[in-house]
Amino acid sequence: MTFIDRLERRFGWIAVPGVVKIIVAFQALIWLLNIFRENDLAFHLLFYLDKDLILSGQVWRVVSFVLIPPVEYNQLLFMLFAVIFTIFLGNMLEQIWGSFRLTLYLIGGIIGAVIAEFAIGFSNDFTFPTFLIIESILFACAVYNPNYTIHLFGIIPVRLFWIAIFGAAMLFITAIKNPTVGGLILISLMNFFVVFVPGMKKTIQVKAQVASRRNQFEKAKMSQNETLHLCASCGKTEQDDDELIFRVSASGEEYCEECRGMDSRVVNNEVTETPRIYERASKKPRPAQRKKNKERWSYDQENSE
Repeated sequence: MTFIDRLERRFGWIAVPGVVKIIVAFQALIWLLNIFRENDLAFHLLFYLDKDLILSGQVWRVVSFVLIPPVEYNQLLFMLFAVIFTIFLGNMLEQIWGSFRLTLYLIGGIIGAVIAEFAIGFSNDFTFPTFLIIESILFACAVYNPNYTIHLFGIIPVRLFWIAIFGAAMLFITAIKNPTVGGLILISLMNFFVVFVPGMKKTIQVKAQVASRRNQFEKAKMSQNETLHLCASCGKTEQDDDELIFRVSASGEEYCEECRGMDSRVVNNEVTETPRIYERASKKPRPAQRKKNKERWSYDQENSE
């Protein structure tokens, strides 16, 4: 039983079925409320992640920041895509892991974001912590189903692997431009690194060993033009005649079937010794009869007289 299995047996009650759907539903609700409230960001200010406010007693911000939508209020198409895509990723990962492991994975992402806020600080960026949690879900799905094809906006077919690569590239460019943001990204994606980096390392090692063995096999493999047999008299090989038979002489040289009669050094391959035939008795041998008692025999003779 693995460590995660033991945790599930003890803390299985923390599993929330459809946890990603619940989070996305609250994000969509807050996004709609911002539209009706003319984007006053009242809910953003109430829920966003801030270490000073947490230390002052607003401890709900440790969790509530995940409810902030990752899209601005005036981007309807992108918000619709974000809702559908995030729900799709959550369902995929929940089918692979189950509710407990997915919930535990999201808790790890939340802990990573909180540590990043206390260590470096998001500088009152409302949407970036939520975006990084969604990215961690995307990367996890890409590890398990890299070849899964998604039709972006219902039209463009793209493999999930390339979507994850694009997201990682954007984060990498952002980290290069601003090393502080790079530190936030690394700490916030701690849940992904803890879960997948050890397995990736082992996979890379196995692939390297397989590639090394394949190279050794290719080097040792015989080329198509190389021959196994060569007649020392006429120079024929098995490529000249597939049915040609070769024999080896006492000196170690090889001769073909046509040339072996002209050279007495070829070892005759005929069997001179007659094979021994072992017959097995069909019946078991009888045990040796016991000798009759002489006295009883003599007594029988006297009676007969």
